[in-house]
Formats: sequence, structure tokens, C-alpha cells
Amino acid sequence: MTETRRAGFAVNFVSGSWGIGVAVIGADGKPAGALSVAAIESRMGEPRRREVACFLQAAAAELSVRLRELHSVSRKTDVTRRRA
Repeated sequence: MTETRRAGFAVNFVSGSWGIGVAVIGADGKPAGALSVAAIESRMGEPRRREVACFLQAAAAELSVRLRELHSVSRKTDVTRRRA
């Protein structure tokens, strides 16, 4: 777990295939979901694993921003409805 947090992604090897996953962080700062990619071993060498991890981290960061934006809009809408 410590290595996963440090790296910002998890890597898993099971029976000839690699899996890479990253957390999507919600507006509350806690994991809200995850993005992952799996592929057979021959298509996921070390350079490719690093590349995929970077793509996943970028996508997860974008989703995290959008979740915060949605949370902000939702809270503003709730406040407006309460005032009406």
C-alpha cells in the first residue's frame, strides 16, 4: 500500500497479464472510484506500464476535478432551492 501511494498507481501481475489502476478522488478527498487497464504480458512491458500509468493518472486527475466541480454546482443549487 505504501508503494502504491508513493507511485500513485497500483500494478498487479496475475497469470500472464498485467493490471494497472489509479484512484479517482471525490470532492470529499476520498476515493470515489478507479480507472484500470489490463493486458496480456507481451503487450505490457515495463515502458508500456509506465506510459499507461501516466495516461490513467491524467484521466483520473481530470475526473477528480470534474467531480469537485459537480459537487460545487450541486451545493450551489441546493442553497438556491432552500432560499426559494
